[in-house]
Amino acid sequence: MLPLKQRKFGHMSAAAHPSRRITWLSVLALVGLASSIWLSHLYYSVRGGMGGFRSFCNIGATMNCDAVAASPWAEIFPGVPLSSLAAGGFLAIFAATIAARIPGWRRESLRFLFLLSLVSALFTFGYLGIMMLQLKTLCLFCLVIDGVTLASLAILLGLKPESPRKAPVDGSQWKTLIAVGGGALLVAVVLLKGMDQTEIPAATLEEVAQSVVSSPVVTLGPGAEGSAFGNPKAPITIVKFSDLQCPACRMGAVLLNSIVNRYPDQVRVVYRNFPLDPSCNRKIERSMHPVACEAARVALCAASEGRFKETYERIFEFQADLRPGKALELAREAGADESRITSCVATPGTAELIARDIDEGIALGVQSTPTFFINGHRVEGVYPLPVWNRIIELLLAQSGK
Repeated sequence: MLPLKQRKFGHMSAAAHPSRRITWLSVLALVGLASSIWLSHLYYSVRGGMGGFRSFCNIGATMNCDAVAASPWAEIFPGVPLSSLAAGGFLAIFAATIAARIPGWRRESLRFLFLLSLVSALFTFGYLGIMMLQLKTLCLFCLVIDGVTLASLAILLGLKPESPRKAPVDGSQWKTLIAVGGGALLVAVVLLKGMDQTEIPAATLEEVAQSVVSSPVVTLGPGAEGSAFGNPKAPITIVKFSDLQCPACRMGAVLLNSIVNRYPDQVRVVYRNFPLDPSCNRKIERSMHPVACEAARVALCAASEGRFKETYERIFEFQADLRPGKALELAREAGADESRITSCVATPGTAELIARDIDEGIALGVQSTPTFFINGHRVEGVYPLPVWNRIIELLLAQSGK
């Protein structure tokens, strides 16, 4: 038989072991909560056009949080991200880990935690399948949440919650735990909804979208070769007359990036030049954007190398730093060959292509940038993303796609 001191020490270690595991559950819940909050922020930024062209976890074709956030699979129902529900779930888990430390509450709290983690794990595998098979891209923070969920389930399996067959369920405690869990879900969804800056009355949204799709259709030229992106066979084509030094055009470019992420097979974007600078635009009387013509020539030359999208996004990202020679530097950073760009910029053909865009813009009555034409329907200025989504849905319905 062990001495009293050793027996007491052994008993304390055994009792402390579940407490350490519950502490780890609390830590994991907080990690999951933080990840879910960030994903909700990304969701509202991407859909509201308030973010940049790509978040730091937009790593490539196989790891793109932005594309996942822009997809219909990212929301519970329109306007509310799935990540808000996940945040509520992790908040509920954290609350239950606190309850598990209260004398007399551990058994029911562990049962409740096990049920939450089991449901979350089943959902994890389902959504992982959607990302791999449907979206064909993964989300880094979604994977963090998946890892947290599975690790939590593993810890709970190690804690071995008692089966109701061994001990009856305490209904009053379960009512309290369910009420706290439901409250956590509600609080998370409502508070995170505060990140949404794109709330538009449904009637207003529908009125604006209907006015666009019922407007006259104009025919546009193809634009310079290489200055388009998206599916070449897409049923929706958005032509954008833009100025690379125009702040509103930058906002429009971010919106178009979100639209292409949401509708990768249905939308194609064609970029047309309309610099607000009299050095290349005869419509402009005084220079508003003195580097716009130079930036347009550089981007157009990058298009001839197949680096248009990378270059124009790079120029927009560093728009505030634009000065003579900066656009060429940014094109090089985007992967274009500097010597070829320099040679291309100096050729008369490049200026002619820009002049052709400008002449068509003038003929179409373009007065400001950005001006869009979606399947030939005119859209002036930067509409909120929900309006664009509704316009696209109406046009897709008309085309039967």
